[in-house]
Amino acid sequence: MNQETFAREIGRSTPSLRGYEAGRVPPDDVIAKLKTIATAHGRADLAVNLTSDEWKVRRVIEPGETLIGAAGSGPKAPAAGGDPQREYWHTMLDQILDSGQADAVDAIQSVLLVTADRVRLKRARKPEKKAL
Repeated sequence: MNQETFAREIGRSTPSLRGYEAGRVPPDDVIAKLKTIATAHGRADLAVNLTSDEWKVRRVIEPGETLIGAAGSGPKAPAAGGDPQREYWHTMLDQILDSGQADAVDAIQSVLLVTADRVRLKRARKPEKKAL
């Protein structure tokens, strides 16, 4: 879809759309339309992000930029005994939370909230098995 078509879809002019892309905050009715479009296209995660007061891009990550910890400080191998994949993910999450980097913590928080909502929705939609 090109800019002109998308601008019509949200009820705005192409220059207005370009302004939103450049960082100008769209009015509430445009945000509502964007949320509806995102949900209709299976992107509830985008709709949730648009609900936040801080949905704007704050900073662009540059190629090669280190976000968390120093080079070589990635997650360590899991300890013997538990589920290795689960322990690996917990270690990564701990490193992010302990990094003191607000951007990284905010990013992972957004992803976790959206994913948790999706899991709950899927669980709620699962039909109950009938006893025979």
